[in-house]
Amino acid sequence: HNMCCHQCLQLAAAGSADFCCMLSHALQTHVSSQFLEDQLHVLHPLAAGQYLSPRVSNLALQYLTRAIELKGTYKQLKPHVDGLLNQVVLPLLCFDAEDAELWEEDPQEFVRKGYDVLEDMLGTKTAAGNFVSTLAQKKPKTHLPPLMARLVEVMNAHAAAVKAGNVPVELARQMDGAMLAIGSLSNTLKTREPYRSQLEAMLAAHVLPTFNSQHGHLRAKACWLAKEFADIQFSEGGSGAGPLFDTMLQAVINALHDSELPVRVEAVMALRSFVEELADVAPLKPVLAQLMDSIFKLMNEVENEELVFTLEVVVDKFGDDIAPYAVNLARNLTAAFWKYSGQADGEDEGDEDDQAAVAAYGCLKALNTLLDGVAEMKHLLPVLEEIILPIMAKCISSDGQDVLEDVLELLAYFTYFGELSPRLWSLWPQLHALVMDFGIDYWENILIPLDNFISRGTDVYLASSNPNYQESVFTMVQHTLAGDFEELNMISAVKLMEVVLQNCSGKVDEWLQPYLQLTLTKLQTAENRLLRDELLLLVANALYYNSGATCAILQQFGALQQLFSMLFSFIFARSKKDKPAHFKGQQDKKVVVLGLLALLGLPDNALPPEIAAGLPQLLSGLIRLLVDLKTQQENAAAAAEEDEEEPEEDVDADDGDDDDAADDGQLEEDDAYMKKLRKQALKLLRGDTAENEEDSDDWTDDDEETIGSPLDDVDPFVSFADVLGGLQSAMPGRYQALIAGANGGVIAALQGMSEYAAQIKQKQAANAVQQ
Repeated sequence: HNMCCHQCLQLAAAGSADFCCMLSHALQTHVSSQFLEDQLHVLHPLAAGQYLSPRVSNLALQYLTRAIELKGTYKQLKPHVDGLLNQVVLPLLCFDAEDAELWEEDPQEFVRKGYDVLEDMLGTKTAAGNFVSTLAQKKPKTHLPPLMARLVEVMNAHAAAVKAGNVPVELARQMDGAMLAIGSLSNTLKTREPYRSQLEAMLAAHVLPTFNSQHGHLRAKACWLAKEFADIQFSEGGSGAGPLFDTMLQAVINALHDSELPVRVEAVMALRSFVEELADVAPLKPVLAQLMDSIFKLMNEVENEELVFTLEVVVDKFGDDIAPYAVNLARNLTAAFWKYSGQADGEDEGDEDDQAAVAAYGCLKALNTLLDGVAEMKHLLPVLEEIILPIMAKCISSDGQDVLEDVLELLAYFTYFGELSPRLWSLWPQLHALVMDFGIDYWENILIPLDNFISRGTDVYLASSNPNYQESVFTMVQHTLAGDFEELNMISAVKLMEVVLQNCSGKVDEWLQPYLQLTLTKLQTAENRLLRDELLLLVANALYYNSGATCAILQQFGALQQLFSMLFSFIFARSKKDKPAHFKGQQDKKVVVLGLLALLGLPDNALPPEIAAGLPQLLSGLIRLLVDLKTQQENAAAAAEEDEEEPEEDVDADDGDDDDAADDGQLEEDDAYMKKLRKQALKLLRGDTAENEEDSDDWTDDDEETIGSPLDDVDPFVSFADVLGGLQSAMPGRYQALIAGANGGVIAALQGMSEYAAQIKQKQAANAVQQ
């Protein structure tokens, strides 16, 4: 039976494939009909109350679920649907004797099976739920009313028994199945009338009372079903608010203290959904400590990643209010991480099961969320650092490869917001070893803490000889640029040299030549546009650091003229949309402008003849960059002021046609998409640069995504006006050479930039007075 069912299911799937439409036609015309009869026959023992292998039941129901979606097989199946629902599908959804035995004898295993992906895929309840859900989505007008009538009949019978004071075991199990069926139908019920408008009455009359059931499995199912409908728009209060929402939330909170383990676990899962939807967290603040304590106690009883994800949502939702519990949270999350990862007691990593590994990952996500909420509270960071440092020390290595991004995010928080303690500096050699071993793919993540170390601990970086951090930077960059790696992964290595030059002004002269030599060597072979741009940005940073020494080094290598030819070709290159083809970010343009302005200030004996001969082109390049930068800044400011909120529409999905299921699906998909957008903040410490696609013609605005640099306070327009004003008074000959031959457009732009710089100076002066 098992093999036959599986083969039938495979053929049914093949029958819908576009690339074999002829086979599909033959299957549906000549074979599917017989297969369908066979599957109905296979399920006959269940209808007669006899035993059938769960795997066979699962596969047969999968086939029948697929048959609903095909016109020919559905027509044949339609007369049997009511019998299937009442005699096979709904009974399979019910809590049964096997469930009861496992609940009593091994509640932890009951919980594990309930959240095990493989068990879920192969289980009969999942297959039965999918059959019900697909039937309601594809043929709602025909089958949803009688199905709901049957479920309401069971719920009413249960309500009457509750009122009488005695709910028989068999009726309790049927009620469990009815609640599971309604949860399986939740997406359809939320979007179709008249069911959508009846949901609150159903929740109040049948779900809320079940929280107090004498049967533990019904209390657990009440938590689960409340979770499925926590996101509806309540008639009183709207989303995440109102008397009914608050009452259900309180029932879920009470269930956290239930005597039965599976009920407590379901309560924590439900809590996450309610907290996500919660419009106002104020009523929960008095019980926040109690909520977290309940979650931690469960984490000690069962290994389930969903518990950790619930904790993460709670931490994120309460923000600053989590501070009084931050230390205890960190201790518990760290202990849970060691437990789940198996590293605390020396177990081999290969012994971890998948659930424990995901739970360990969840602990790190929760720790990052915690740090995000308390990062500005400086007094907490040293204590949190002491607690979390062992995780960072262990996992910034091959041992932590699976969670490396999240561990580096932890380090980024500490190095950016906290004091750079010796404990944190002790992790630098591990970052170095990471790059030299397998960490090239993680360069972007590694760069952030390295940047923080250099920019916030410049004196230590420069003074230390053991380890020698300056040597370390060069070794890591050299290893990266000389290696056979993806060029995109090399960009962060180049940025690290820029970080050194920007933060160590006048203090790393000895590294200027090695940095430029690495850059020039890589420019000869680099093919990726982003990498070539970054290498030229390194040269611009070197010019800003020391233009005279940089020009002398470039002349020494015989690369001055070739490099500046490339630089200006990049400055003037335009895309098909007449936008810059290179240096697309605002910060990129700014750095190139400052580097070129540094050239103009060189004394006559230090200005290379090649540069002196090209002064008009240099001015044109500066004007081009500044005009583009000003336009880009104006566009960014305009975009920031736009009101992007859209009015919500109340869509009635019921147009009376079975084929309107696609509209229902679109509504559900839109809701899911909007919820996903709202939750993105949980996953980001900083944005990804918008220049990830090499062929993008759009300007990027990545300034908000950088951590910051000493150049942030330098205005390129003011610098431009100051340098040109200084030339006009101190070096009139050079100023005349600069504007010689400039066309009217360049002269007009020059005047415009000077006026714009004057406006910026006035604003800066006004702001200084106000401060």
